[in-house]
Amino acid sequence: MSDAGLSDAYPRASPWPPLVALALVTSEIGVVFGLRPVTIGGLLLFIGSVAGILTESQHVTRPLRVIAVLSTLAAVGGLLLLRYEASFRGVSLLIAGGIGITTGIVGRQLVRWRGVA
Repeated sequence: MSDAGLSDAYPRASPWPPLVALALVTSEIGVVFGLRPVTIGGLLLFIGSVAGILTESQHVTRPLRVIAVLSTLAAVGGLLLLRYEASFRGVSLLIAGGIGITTGIVGRQLVRWRGVA
């Protein structure tokens, strides 16, 4: 087996890029077939994967803050889509944004409360 593309600094491949692709495909399949839970799950997987990529590449140290910020952007995007009659996507983005914002805020409070970071 070849170690092509890997170096001493990064001995393993990152798991996040395939998850980003899976998230985008899943959310779009949910939209095409009208399955809101699948769409929301794909959006949340996308947000979490982007936060994971940024954390792994050491651009950020707190992924829960990134999740809250990206979720806020998703919710704002959902509001804009609702304004322009894209109701299924808009509502899905709003719900995923709300779940992500809640996760980011509650998660950060739990981390503070437990004194982990």
